[in-house]
Amino acid sequence: MQIDIEKKDKLYQYDTASGESLLFAGLRSGLPLPYECATGTCGTCKARLVDGDIDPGWADAPGKKNHKAERKEFLLCQARAETACKVSVPAKIKGFRDDDLVPDYYQGVVSKWKYLTTDVISFEIKLGTDLKFHPGQFLVFGTNGMMRSRSSGGQRRSKISTTSAGL
Repeated sequence: MQIDIEKKDKLYQYDTASGESLLFAGLRSGLPLPYECATGTCGTCKARLVDGDIDPGWADAPGKKNHKAERKEFLLCQARAETACKVSVPAKIKGFRDDDLVPDYYQGVVSKWKYLTTDVISFEIKLGTDLKFHPGQFLVFGTNGMMRSRSSGGQRRSKISTTSAGL
């Protein structure tokens, strides 16, 4: 489905796959939409629905605490398009740098996991390809049995793991 992002000086357009968040689809398409956590907790990816239908996703996302229902505000990272949509994004959309990497989807196998504390684990994700990333980027991952995706970041290790970056 086509998504149109209206800005005062420009119209951005991209396609989203069925079930894909508006944020991830835009980033994958090379549009540098504003975001920080990509999981619904920060609210940086706030947008307003101008036309069309969306599934707004996680109803109790902490990032929605200041949203106004009458303005049709939602989080790009949580919303999925149900029809072609026109959306307004209040934050500035900055261009990618020449050396920026466009996020993508990867599948992998979790291995070598161990408990670091009673509620924190460390593990590796083995992928079929190498990831390229810049320091400070992070990985958003999900797996069967998880209701929502999680973010992870940290130091690079010699093997690709959750501390490697990407989207």
